[in-house]
Amino acid sequence: MVVKLKSMEENIPPCEPKVYQTPYGEINVERHVYQSSEGGQTYCPLETDARIFITSTPRFSKIVSNKYATMPSVSQDLADNHGRDVARSYLQNLSEAVGQCVQAVESCWHYALPKLENEVETISIGVDGANVFLRSEGYRETQVRTIALYDGEGERLHTIYQAAAPEYGKATFWQRMALEIQDVKKLYPDVKYVGIADGAKDNWSFLEPYTSTQVLDFYHATEYLADIAPAAHPRNKDLQQIWLDEQCHFLQKVDNGASQILTEMKAFRQAWKRCKKEIRKYSNFF
Repeated sequence: MVVKLKSMEENIPPCEPKVYQTPYGEINVERHVYQSSEGGQTYCPLETDARIFITSTPRFSKIVSNKYATMPSVSQDLADNHGRDVARSYLQNLSEAVGQCVQAVESCWHYALPKLENEVETISIGVDGANVFLRSEGYRETQVRTIALYDGEGERLHTIYQAAAPEYGKATFWQRMALEIQDVKKLYPDVKYVGIADGAKDNWSFLEPYTSTQVLDFYHATEYLADIAPAAHPRNKDLQQIWLDEQCHFLQKVDNGASQILTEMKAFRQAWKRCKKEIRKYSNFF
């Protein structure tokens, strides 16, 4: 029996051209593509080894994702400043692909704190959220958090910022935040930890185990006071504004200012029945 041996050239599959996006323009590359004898998905070693995102080089992917994070019109910026006319839909898909890659590995990342000139004495942990509308899912809450380091004089030395995309509940966000707090506590186990948030109960239930003091942030407190101001002077908007300015001063500058405001709010609740429910609601935040 005679067996015909294939030459080396016969074992090499033919090249298949494909256009790739780079910061300097489109390039057409002749590359090898492999597929099993059963068909199905193809495999391109070039795209794997070169870390191609969709059809973009890593540098172009980085440029696009950075621009998406800082500016509203990425396609226009690429056209004006880079001479690249790229479809908006392609840029959106590319940015999403990079984001999915980051999400897949970010749970393994740890934030490295820089070397600080002064000694850290207080660390504040702040959480907040905002409702955003998702076209296919309705309103969902997106989360943000900060971990700020302060010296003995109250000067902020450094801040860690993090945000989380909208999700059902907050399980992923709380888990990521807990890991970050634990890492910081390993470096600074003996300093004072202060929790800062709005009036949402789940924020406080999360912050309490990690902080010795919890503080309602000034911005949200003033929002609540603005809603109470009509009860102080129901018929005079000028006096309402004066009262609001005075209470904001108490909150920011006067020791136990919140207690003074709470006492006055309780008096309003008794005097103005139509504001009773609203005042009782906002009294819980002070």
